[in-house]
Amino acid sequence: MRCGDECARGLANDRRGTLPVEFALVLPVLILLLIGGADVTWLYIANNKVQRAAAVIADLTARTDEIHLRDVVDLFEAAREVAAPLDLAGSGRAFVSSVANLPGIGDRVLWQHGTSPGLAVASRVGSPGGRADLGGALTLAQGEEVIVGEVFLEVAPLFGLVVSGPQRLYVRALQRPRYGTVKLVATDDRPLPPVSSPVSVRSAVPVSVPAPRPVPPEPPLPIGSGRILP
Repeated sequence: MRCGDECARGLANDRRGTLPVEFALVLPVLILLLIGGADVTWLYIANNKVQRAAAVIADLTARTDEIHLRDVVDLFEAAREVAAPLDLAGSGRAFVSSVANLPGIGDRVLWQHGTSPGLAVASRVGSPGGRADLGGALTLAQGEEVIVGEVFLEVAPLFGLVVSGPQRLYVRALQRPRYGTVKLVATDDRPLPPVSSPVSVRSAVPVSVPAPRPVPPEPPLPIGSGRILP
């Protein structure tokens, strides 16, 4: 009986093997926190890139008083580069709009242009000619104009254990035109840059060169011509 009590006290005081058991219990929670943190960080990075892309669209448009369709295509390409490696062309859509407070009418969308619908969405600002919705972010004075850049992007989480399913991000950026207004030129009749014509490389063709003609020797001087030879 005494040995049984001593053995029981020895087992109660034996701490060997507790660390692996505790680690096995905590490990799933640590993995879940790590994966969840990775998903949240990835979405934060994606949202930051979307904000920068929308800001680039609004800022580049507001720097001029007249923008052509070719320039709009270029600024959308710049937004795609800013959003990389996110696929703005395939999983998102961007818009640039001009909104003005017209006298007696209110906020209206003067013009608007968007990218190809990689994501089936419409502008939240409004449609051209219709009433504009700035979401309460800015109150325009009468006659004032603002450029709005919008970016939609659908982002899938890295693991999807904590954040389930693709998340749709939306950001708008507002920029006052540097010259007071920006006009969209629908037709672009500017000449294209010259394209150098391709150089055709031909195979070498043998060219016949005529043989040199023999030079006739000078006729000998006649004897007694009165010329003194050295």
